[in-house]
Amino acid sequence: MLVGRVDNPGGTKQWLRFALPLPAGQFPAHALPSVYSPDGGLLHIDMKPLRNWPDHSAQWLLVDAVTDRICRLFLRDQTGQAGVQASATSALDGAVFVDDENPSRVHVGEALAIEPRLMIGSRWRPLALASQSVESGSLASRYRLLFEVDGQADLVISLELMQVPLANQSRCTLTVHNQAASRHPGGCWDLGDPNSIDIDRLALCIQCTQAKGTRLTVVEDAEEGLARPVTLETGELHQFGSGGPNWQSPVHVDREGGVAVHERGFRLDGGPETETVQGLRARPGVSFQTGESDTLTLTPHRFWQNFPASLVVEPGQAEWVLFSARTELQPGESKTWCCDLGPAQPEACFVHEPGWVDGTRVLPGYQVSVDNELSRLLGSGVDGPDSFFDKREACDEYGWRHFGELYADHEALNQPGDGIFVSHYNNQYDPIWGFSHRHLATGDPRWSELATDLARHVVDIDIYRTDRDKAEYNNGLFWHTDHYLPALTATHRTYSRHHIYAYEGHQGGGGPGGQHCYTSGLALRYLLTGEPVYRQTVLGLLDWIRCFYNGAPGVLARLHRLASVDLKNGQLTNIGFIEKGFKYPLDRGTGNYLNALIDACLVSGDASLTGEMHAVVQQTVSPQDDPGARQLADAENHWFYIVFLQALARYLVLKEQLQQDDARYAYARHCYNHYADWVLKNEQPYLDHPEALEFPTDTWAAQDIRKANVLYYAAYFAPDRAEEFLERAEAFWQYCVSVLTRSPERHTTRIRAIVAQNLGVREWVLENHISPYPLTDLEPGTLRRPGTAGLFLRDLGRALPGFSLTQEVRWMKSRLTGRGQ
Repeated sequence: MLVGRVDNPGGTKQWLRFALPLPAGQFPAHALPSVYSPDGGLLHIDMKPLRNWPDHSAQWLLVDAVTDRICRLFLRDQTGQAGVQASATSALDGAVFVDDENPSRVHVGEALAIEPRLMIGSRWRPLALASQSVESGSLASRYRLLFEVDGQADLVISLELMQVPLANQSRCTLTVHNQAASRHPGGCWDLGDPNSIDIDRLALCIQCTQAKGTRLTVVEDAEEGLARPVTLETGELHQFGSGGPNWQSPVHVDREGGVAVHERGFRLDGGPETETVQGLRARPGVSFQTGESDTLTLTPHRFWQNFPASLVVEPGQAEWVLFSARTELQPGESKTWCCDLGPAQPEACFVHEPGWVDGTRVLPGYQVSVDNELSRLLGSGVDGPDSFFDKREACDEYGWRHFGELYADHEALNQPGDGIFVSHYNNQYDPIWGFSHRHLATGDPRWSELATDLARHVVDIDIYRTDRDKAEYNNGLFWHTDHYLPALTATHRTYSRHHIYAYEGHQGGGGPGGQHCYTSGLALRYLLTGEPVYRQTVLGLLDWIRCFYNGAPGVLARLHRLASVDLKNGQLTNIGFIEKGFKYPLDRGTGNYLNALIDACLVSGDASLTGEMHAVVQQTVSPQDDPGARQLADAENHWFYIVFLQALARYLVLKEQLQQDDARYAYARHCYNHYADWVLKNEQPYLDHPEALEFPTDTWAAQDIRKANVLYYAAYFAPDRAEEFLERAEAFWQYCVSVLTRSPERHTTRIRAIVAQNLGVREWVLENHISPYPLTDLEPGTLRRPGTAGLFLRDLGRALPGFSLTQEVRWMKSRLTGRGQ
């Protein structure tokens, strides 16, 4: 059974980690299959279950591999894997341990010492080891160390080392995190917050004690750059700006609003006897010669892209300077860097076989083997002058805070003037999912590169990583830049105090909001890579959106929720429009909440979350509703209901995957079919009535794909009416194809993100045809749902046993001050 291939163009011995999906019921977690290649060469494999199916068979395997060539990988139905012997000559052999005299200095055997260094207020700050852990495997071991900073209670630094002795390879990841809460006065989130931390210097120092020689090599990562690599024994490399044509873009403003980049590219200085070299985009490596023919190479990832950055090289030592010169780290903001240490630059990657992925059915309701007019339209996302890579150049989405982000170029359409209009996208409509899906479908590594860069940026910058603010904000995803306004000093947060001119003196209040929560891409990144940060982020987003729609835990918080939301039937509240008899609004925010629960279930295996999913469904829709009375025909204000129906379909497919064809499944399916019938009979393309839309752009045509998908799923869940649902679904699909393939806006970020998010449903339905579960009648009592009083008393009963006066006082202070502590 072909499951994929390893691409290793350099042909050197390299380590790589990836996850393999498996079909349900075939491989018990204690009897895993073998992975082998018929293509010869070196192949060592170690694997362990990452996630299991409900029957406890393995669903995802986390695989470590060491290989020296391009090879196909197959599974066979027998246990066992290649034997692994430690390499006796590796410069990275030996345990990882902390220095007795300097707890921030980490030794990797006898060859390497790695130390993070931090300067604040012109003073080097001692780092204290707060915790450490290790996950050991036969091929790779992961070491995690967390440091606290002297005099900075809100700042932590984490260091992670992945050691692979068989490949003579190690990967080092460093993260700095400001855990404080922002003050966000008046709902504004600009640079210059009082709880920001100004860092004078943050560096990662790597010393090779066995080095007999040291060389810094710089390759130009630009077409018009250096003709050949430059190599020095010692020297300093400084990357000041992106090196691109728009290197002084207003994207790089500081707290005063001025552009903080003063030189375009890089400068390489080898000392007084060496001529200074200047260029645009530096891709450096530092080689430590550890024997006659043995070399250990330090390869920083994305060096120039995360400017400003420096590399200071001396004999046996390299200092990678990550932050310098009063760098502001905002409250709830973090930044992560990564580098490799090994005999060669890492090139190997794994490419999944699309047919195998689809056959395992691990992506409920989606197929990755997609080749149609809209998937081909997305091909320009990685090729040509309108690719996502070229979009980075348009507003210079580079620098440590911006790299990985997508330029929201649709916001710049029809803007007056010739200047650069800066608008950040913040993962709206989940391009992390869309890029990952395209990589699984095509095997093109550029889609994986985009997904990885964006996911890391979202985790570090776009998510408010704090537990010290309001529960409705903590660990939430910030909105994209407000429509048709420049980002200014709000950077990747909304709003800026400079936007007040657009609100006629009234500022609505920014911060994370439930209408903007996307978890599926991050969940898929976890399942494909096994990286714990993505799983943790999905669970954090669930906690946030749960609080956003239900209120914070605690007695006072529940009373506040009752007064501000629950008793306001027929009114617009901070969570949306509340209709009589329902707890949640019928809109995309509630759909996001349901999706977050589904994704948390997928990454954690916690099937009990389906109970909360049912509560969300029951408190949002009923099969007895009159959809027309809920004003669904008002596209401008109520089109979001389609997003909720998409999440409802995903919930139903998950219930089938979990084999939970129970009364709750029946309730949700009756609701879905009821609303899908309304879509069938009433919905038309949005642009058929442009007068009903404030901005009738072709984005609305892209949103019509959602209607097609709702109807495709309806054919699956209502097989007796499959023909009419499929006919109408195809009509919407062909309409989208017709409009979007001719649209002058088809290359904009938002349209591409919507298309990518919605690919794969059509093919999945046409492949699977009808649900294997018959639709049963509703059981007596399933239509009754608790009212406002019942929900309030239930929640109060849950809050009282854990009553904490300290917690209640903290909550009250957060309300009075408008922020956390």
